[in-house]
Amino acid sequence: MKIILSGLVLCITLTIGYLFSTHKPLENDELFTHVSSIEGMSYRDIVTLKIQEGNISPLFYLTQKAFLDFIGFRLPFKWNGDWFVADHSSQIALRCLSNFFMAGSITLVFYFFSRFYSLGAGVYGAVVALSSFMTLAYWAVARPYSLWNFLTTAQILLFIYLLRGGHKERRVWNLLLLTHVLLSLTVTFAAVQIAAVSCVLFFCKDKNLKRYFFLTVVPVILCLVYYFGAPKYSFFFTDNAIQLIGASFPKDRLALVFLLGGLLSFAVWKGNGTLFQKLKDYKVVYLLFTVMMLF
Repeated sequence: MKIILSGLVLCITLTIGYLFSTHKPLENDELFTHVSSIEGMSYRDIVTLKIQEGNISPLFYLTQKAFLDFIGFRLPFKWNGDWFVADHSSQIALRCLSNFFMAGSITLVFYFFSRFYSLGAGVYGAVVALSSFMTLAYWAVARPYSLWNFLTTAQILLFIYLLRGGHKERRVWNLLLLTHVLLSLTVTFAAVQIAAVSCVLFFCKDKNLKRYFFLTVVPVILCLVYYFGAPKYSFFFTDNAIQLIGASFPKDRLALVFLLGGLLSFAVWKGNGTLFQKLKDYKVVYLLFTVMMLF
């Protein structure tokens, strides 16, 4: 039943993404990425650090190029640097994978919480994921955002499963390892979230150092390879740090996050047992992980 409902959620979200794709003109960044980093590059160039963008981690560019080659798509017009271009077939083709990954993220959330908690929790999780501003803003964008979102969603859900102590832990550890490698090939910032997940798992779940060589060290090294291999451009900001944070994370939402975090922390502090005993509760551990990710 959960599989059938998850398939329905996937169909609904793919339809939503399709509508976004057809109604939103292609943006300058999407076209630049396609012309210079995908259509204008060979597979070898993509892997060997030839991309001239700030993020040159190759997975998005490889999958996008392979998909477009498979369907035989080539940009049907010459892009002259226009900021917005409306072309129905190009909007659908270039955004097809991004739509799939974003829809897949929402479907994963629904499936996980409906299977391991309740159907209501699954619906609530899917609605929250669907209503997020970042989901709606970057859903139909042919750049690495949707792939990063999908892999991060998979990482977090696998992480929660391990904290809960599921009965298929060995398989889940392997899936988490694969997810970390794919993340490291998607964005260099993945090094931060990989390190955060690994630190929490090491201190609260499994202290076998050998496990973390492939789970953590190898993916972080891959992130660093593509970070230091990327071209460095001279940017500067006229805003201060607080203004930059406020532009990316609305102050009212930030206040609610701190308020909720404070209330949850107070509830943990007032709870029974020592701090060590409290850290055995996966919900408390996940609260600590959320704080780490926010920082």
